[in-house]
Amino acid sequence: MSTSSGHSSKPSKGSKRNPDRLTGRDILIVFAAMVFVVMGMIVFHDDIKDLRLLSRFFPDQHQTTGSIRIAVSSGAVPAFTVELARTPEEKAKGLMFRDTLPKGRGMLFTEETPRIVKMWMRNTYIPLDMIFFDGKGKIVYLHENARPFDERSIGPDFVVMAVLELPAGSIREYGLAIGDRALNFSDFYK
Repeated sequence: MSTSSGHSSKPSKGSKRNPDRLTGRDILIVFAAMVFVVMGMIVFHDDIKDLRLLSRFFPDQHQTTGSIRIAVSSGAVPAFTVELARTPEEKAKGLMFRDTLPKGRGMLFTEETPRIVKMWMRNTYIPLDMIFFDGKGKIVYLHENARPFDERSIGPDFVVMAVLELPAGSIREYGLAIGDRALNFSDFYK
């Protein structure tokens, strides 16, 4: 059968279909995709809600920088701008491959629970001072001038909650000592 324009109403073999026209199959695929999305939202609704609720209690979990203030025995309260290393990947990389670390800056490695923490200087190009804190933010161990590329373990043989790495010479320059305390330590554990 032909239309008045002389074209057959059924496409012949080998002819291309009109890309502007949806077929029944196209509509079925779109419908199935919509059903899949809606079902996913229904099934995972509680998980999504829980994640939003969790972020209220742990708002800084995705924070990547912060400032830590330490009350030293001289009465001074130096503040250090720090990058936060929380995930295993961030902790493994640390300050590796950096050419410089400006004065007053560093990296704070935080732990979920107290544990023995050992640091090293593999692939670290700059000398560092390391300050180890207990769960209350008190400095419990210091290591000055860790040498670049040194793979020996650095750290105490007792549990700590965090380690602050600063440019070498910072411990002496700021007068940091065992017993000094980070004033805002709990900010990193909200």
